[in-house]
Amino acid sequence: MDMNEDLFAKYMNDPEFKQVAAEWLGQQVYSKIPKTHLYKQR
Repeated sequence: MDMNEDLFAKYMNDPEFKQVAAEWLGQQVYSKIPKTHLYKQR
């Protein structure tokens, strides 16, 4: 298995790893959102 498949399997099968990874990914995405743009609420 390559590294991507290993990480995916760990993400899917290890709830603690999944939680940590999801929090980290969320922070990465949020940090990339431009803070100067005003978004309309729906």
